[in-house]
Amino acid sequence: MAVCTECKTETLSIQRLELHLQMNHQIFISHGFRSFNCSDGDCGRDFINWKTYRNHLIRDHKVPLSVHDVSNVSGEPPPKKCKLSTSDTSNCSNVFNIPCSSVSLSGECNNEDLFQDTPANSYESPDINSLKEPIRGMSNQFLNALYSNKSIPRSYIQTIVSEVSVFLGNSLKCVSGAVQTELNLAGVSSQTCSNVASYLNVLENPFRGLDSDYLRLQNFKKDPTWVDPEDVLIGDAEDLNASKVIPIGVKMSYIPLAKSLKGFLESPGIFAAILDYMNFLNSQPDGVVCNFIQSELWKSKVKGKPGIHIPIFKFYDDFNVNNSLGPHSDSGQLGGDYCSIPVLPPKFRSLVDNIFVVLLFKSHDRELYSNDSVFRKVIDELEDLQTNGVTVSVNGISHLVYFRLGLVIGDNKGVNSMFDFVSCFTANHSCRLCKIHRDALHFAGKEDSSLLRNKENYAVDVLTNDSSLTGVSRNSVWNSLTDFHVTENLSLDIMHDLFQGVCHYDMGHIIRYFIRKGYFTLDELNFHIATHDFGCLKGENRPTSIREENLKELHFKMTASEMLCFVRNFSVMMGHLVPKNDPVWYFYTLLRQILDIVLCPYVTPHLCDLLESVVDEHNHLYYVLFKDTLKPKHHNLVHMPRIMRMVGPLVHIWCMRYEAKNRSHNVAAQATRSRKNIMKTLCIREQITQVTKNDLSSISDVVFSSFKHCDVLDKDSNFVNFIPCLPFKSCMCASYVKFKGIEYKVDSFINIGSKDDGSLPLFGKICYIIVDSNEDFRFLVHSYDTKLFCDHFHAYVISHKQYDFKCVKPEDLVQTQVFNGNMNQGNMYVTSKYIV
Repeated sequence: MAVCTECKTETLSIQRLELHLQMNHQIFISHGFRSFNCSDGDCGRDFINWKTYRNHLIRDHKVPLSVHDVSNVSGEPPPKKCKLSTSDTSNCSNVFNIPCSSVSLSGECNNEDLFQDTPANSYESPDINSLKEPIRGMSNQFLNALYSNKSIPRSYIQTIVSEVSVFLGNSLKCVSGAVQTELNLAGVSSQTCSNVASYLNVLENPFRGLDSDYLRLQNFKKDPTWVDPEDVLIGDAEDLNASKVIPIGVKMSYIPLAKSLKGFLESPGIFAAILDYMNFLNSQPDGVVCNFIQSELWKSKVKGKPGIHIPIFKFYDDFNVNNSLGPHSDSGQLGGDYCSIPVLPPKFRSLVDNIFVVLLFKSHDRELYSNDSVFRKVIDELEDLQTNGVTVSVNGISHLVYFRLGLVIGDNKGVNSMFDFVSCFTANHSCRLCKIHRDALHFAGKEDSSLLRNKENYAVDVLTNDSSLTGVSRNSVWNSLTDFHVTENLSLDIMHDLFQGVCHYDMGHIIRYFIRKGYFTLDELNFHIATHDFGCLKGENRPTSIREENLKELHFKMTASEMLCFVRNFSVMMGHLVPKNDPVWYFYTLLRQILDIVLCPYVTPHLCDLLESVVDEHNHLYYVLFKDTLKPKHHNLVHMPRIMRMVGPLVHIWCMRYEAKNRSHNVAAQATRSRKNIMKTLCIREQITQVTKNDLSSISDVVFSSFKHCDVLDKDSNFVNFIPCLPFKSCMCASYVKFKGIEYKVDSFINIGSKDDGSLPLFGKICYIIVDSNEDFRFLVHSYDTKLFCDHFHAYVISHKQYDFKCVKPEDLVQTQVFNGNMNQGNMYVTSKYIV
């Protein structure tokens, strides 16, 4: 409990105490200095400011930061961690297991707090050891923050540590002499002078025992989540730089997956969170699939198999750690094999650190020595994981957990080459899901079930041994894994197929057509892109300007996220310039419908049927309107309805987060000049990141921005009659709140219900996010009436209701997605991220 210093009211968390002081006593902790007296029991200690008082409550009285941290996923309060700063990128746990009782959770050292380990009325000298421990803790958090930042080379970290040590040592020599002189002049006893000298000497070398990269690395290895990377022999080669032929071994770096999964599941709260989430998903009614474990494919894999079975996804992709345009671009091409757990709760699943590195190797080694040599060890371990499982110890109880490969995902080239299908998309049979010929692929609008690949015709293709006739290079090593076959790996990546493929082809033709028709010019389009209100995107994922050569090449200089943003907002930006009933504009709305369906986080049979019909019409109109043949990425669209039926939402199997993992490797690679064994270098850096990352059990479902007083409510005439209806007598305001991974901001739109007949959704614009002293929050929204869904703008037309305000609980939201609103020719349009 945190007891108010003014009225002795008991609160459950630091955040509630802060809200209570600001709302009930108008004590704003950020305004200047104010002393606080601890009123908890017989404590009675005095503190010169809020920061030291706050740290005292957390450290000595075990008061949680937030009420949501009291009931975290593990059911226990999270262990204390040292943090260097409050930013997400620098939060890291104390991997050296050194107590840090006097370290501020804001990352700052409070000297007054270090000397307040005893009551104010006690005058005993502090024990020297009681000062060494917090100093050592702060040293560790400083080192952890440096190592968790992959852009800082390890050699630079050594330089920083050495220079800081020298700086502190020299500074203390100067200061200690002056302090001793002042103490002698004041007539202080020799014992006191000796004690002060000892206190100052504590800072002389704060990195003692950790002053070299080797010693720090050995401390990292003591952490239970550390897994030593292994060098695995792929084959033999000749050393061409030697004066005579010398055979050398070609190696790759391998991180044992079983050890990584075991360490992860034994982390505080993770195993319980996974089981709870799996039970929640399995308890949902049939007909709606939100996760892979609800899909038909997974149910067929675990049917009749008792025990705890957790699916895992494998991802493979090539990436370049050198400059792609430089002279060493070929030598920097690496292959990365990763693993993820699709049944992690959403707030954990989106974290890049929860994607585990399994293999790193040079891409040309896989082409030279075959997939069998590269992936055999991974397949053997997967076989052991699904046959023998892993024993996980949680709270003193052992659990046998089986991990089973659900899907192998990646872009088309990566998965095709990994499975030994042809990776050239101008081949006669380039599709790994069906045996359609290249000539028929250019005009196909529907999936032909008679051409689908299966175990039987695959075996025939292997015996044929002619990839030009079958599309199969050789029998894949992945078929040796029990209950897995490459023809049953139903995965497609909407990131590459749609946002970096179909959208480029479609929008290039669409814009060229509109410019030829004279509806607008390229300069006008770029002007609208530059001035359009994209809502809360600010500078992130805003589409870039378009050039003439982009239209000629049917390829825009946009990332996948930028292209998605561009396509989604194109109708509201330019729709008023295009006449109704234009056939190409209708084609654009078909593309929007496809995006709305494939981005939907749930799947129903109706959505699958709708996607099938929309894709058929879309592909037909593409070659009719633009006199252009369909590309292989257009063809992948025809397989998506069946994959959705068998696997679930396509947005859960795209490559977006895995590509972010590649970027983290690029950052680490650019931070080192060595290329002698770049794979091992990256694997070691990856393990350091796993050790220093945040304790997941401390992640709260609710994260607020900074609070401010709601005086503006009293001054806003719109709320004069509404204020008495608020559920809170006193409250604070937040500019945004992150609830279960979704960020809600002021001025964005949310779905607050539907019309009486259920035909149209109703929206509300967030005016305020109000929070009470118990950390409960509500959205104070201005209600809008939905007139219709405008097919031309592919958006809802809404109009505001004067003085119609509502207080909405986050649990009462009809959908969790946040909508963007834009004015166009006097009408307000609301666009959605996926189908409503």
